[in-house]
Amino acid sequence: MDAKTDFELKPYVGAGDIAFGMTPNDVEFSIGKPDDISVNHLNQRVEFRSFMNLGYSTDEEQNLIHIGFGRQMEGVRFKDIFIFIESDKVVLQKLIDEDPQPFLYLGFVVFLKLGIALTGFHDNDISQKAVTQFVRGAWDKRIPKLMPFKIEGIIGGMDTDKGQKLADKQTKIAPTVELGTTIQTGTVCPQSGIWQATVGEEKLFLPEGGNVPYVRLKLPQTLAQKMAGKFSYGNAEETTWVLREYRDKSGKPLA
Repeated sequence: MDAKTDFELKPYVGAGDIAFGMTPNDVEFSIGKPDDISVNHLNQRVEFRSFMNLGYSTDEEQNLIHIGFGRQMEGVRFKDIFIFIESDKVVLQKLIDEDPQPFLYLGFVVFLKLGIALTGFHDNDISQKAVTQFVRGAWDKRIPKLMPFKIEGIIGGMDTDKGQKLADKQTKIAPTVELGTTIQTGTVCPQSGIWQATVGEEKLFLPEGGNVPYVRLKLPQTLAQKMAGKFSYGNAEETTWVLREYRDKSGKPLA
C-alpha cells in the first residue's frame, strides 16, 4: 500500500504521513488536494478525500485536530490491527488490550488512552462503521457524561437479546447538541435526530456521523402529473438543517 492508502494510527500524533497540527497546505503537500471542502456546525474547516475527512481548528492557523476514516479504507491500522479488515469483536478486544478503560458516548466507543473513537463496531451497524482520531483534550468536556464500555454482552455474548438491550441502553445518553442547532449541507451530522431543511422545510432523520444531504424541491405539477399523482424535482440545493427532535442511531425517539 502507498502512503495515500496505508494509514497507521499513532495516538495523539496522527495517521501515516498526516500529523496533528498540520495546516491545510501541509496536508495538501503530503497527500494531495481534497475532493471537497466545507465548514461544519462548529465553524471548523472540513476536508473530504475519498473515504477520509480531516477537521481543522477555528483559529487563524487552522491546525489539523480531527482525522476520520470510512470503512472502505482497508489500509487503516493501529499497530498490527487492521481496523476495517478484522472482525468487529477482534478489533474491539485488541484495542481494549491496549486501553482497558474504553467508554461509550452517543454510539461511539472512545479510547482516551489511544486517541481513537469507533462507531458501528459494537452494534454491528455497518452503515455507520468509521474510526476517528482526535487531539488531546478533545473529549475533556464530555468526560463526565462518558459511560464505561464493556464488550461482554455487546458482541458474541451468550444472550443476544440481552446484549442488544444493553447496547440500546448505553446509546441512549442525554444529547449535548441543543434543539434548534443548525448544520449545513456537506458537513457531518453531530446528533441523530429529525432535522428540518430551511429550504422547502423537508424533514429527515439524519444519523450522527453521517453526511448532511442536499435537498431537492418539488417542482409545480403539470396537469398530467396531477392526474397521475406524480411529481418532478429540481436540482439538488445546499441548505441549512435545523434539529427538531432527538433520536437514537436506529431512528427511535430517545427515552
